[in-house]
Amino acid sequence: MSQLMMRRPGWDGLPSIPDRPEGCVLRAAVHGDAEALARLLSSAFPEFHWTAQRVRESLLDDPNVPATFVVAREDGRLLATASAQRIPAYEPDGFLHWVASSPEARGLGLGALVSLAAMHRLRELGFRACRLTTDDERIPAIRTYLRLGFLPVVEDDTHPGRWRALAEQLPDWREAVLAAIGSG
Repeated sequence: MSQLMMRRPGWDGLPSIPDRPEGCVLRAAVHGDAEALARLLSSAFPEFHWTAQRVRESLLDDPNVPATFVVAREDGRLLATASAQRIPAYEPDGFLHWVASSPEARGLGLGALVSLAAMHRLRELGFRACRLTTDDERIPAIRTYLRLGFLPVVEDDTHPGRWRALAEQLPDWREAVLAAIGSG
């Protein structure tokens, strides 16, 4: 089944990057983070096999990923990550990619924090809007993306029905989701 797509149609009203929680730092990922990023991404996306090598190839050394951000504790433990990605077929839109939080950090708003850092970087790089892909079962993430200004995009004929089902699980966002897919 294809992933769902969402799009933030520009930067108007983009929230500023919030203060980081006490004892944490928001920073760009570095090569020394590869092992910890692999563990973090594997915990959030168990269906993928993340290794330090894959992190280096897919995030840290990929010229189409101009930035990967992390929230780390002062002791260095990674709590959340998100990347800014360039996909030429979708330009002038940039992509928010590989947003993940560690199990202990879920619900603390760190996914939104790193997402905003990546979105601000995309804006600085001249992208005019932002897209992302997600999965039907990632309800908390979808709720965060809606709060950040993303709306559903219909990319294939399965999407309207899937978004209608999600709208029922997101009552605060039901009208916006249905309007975005033309079912309002």
